Amino acid sequence: MNEETHKPNLVFDNETVEYIAQICYETHRTYSKTLGDDSHPAWDELSDVEKESVHRRVKLCLEDHIVLPKTIHESWMGEKFRDGWSYGNVHDIEKKQHPNLLPWSELNMEQKRKALLFTVIVEVFKLTMS
Repeated sequence: MNEETHKPNLVFDNETVEYIAQICYETHRTYSKTLGDDSHPAWDELSDVEKESVHRRVKLCLEDHIVLPKTIHESWMGEKFRDGWSYGNVHDIEKKQHPNLLPWSELNMEQKRKALLFTVIVEVFKLTMS
């Protein structure tokens, strides 16, 4: 680890980032299904823009020494707002509305676990590939 920046000295190529992103996304999608939310398409059905959004969050986790689940949620939320999304009671892609566009403190634990799972998956790769 580089002690000056407190960042790990790890390099991940685009293929590895893609692999980790797919695992993170499919875990998120599967967990969402257990909560009754079947609105997330499979990885192969996502647009390039949506995949790149997941890639950015994976890279954020890979580049920083420790990334809190709250940071992942805030990163995702910021991207959604920049893309014209707003809060809505139901996840509606056409209307660009999502029920989790809320501050971290207002999310229930089930939703917070999604971000926690994301960060844990990336951490496992960092530990096993260094």
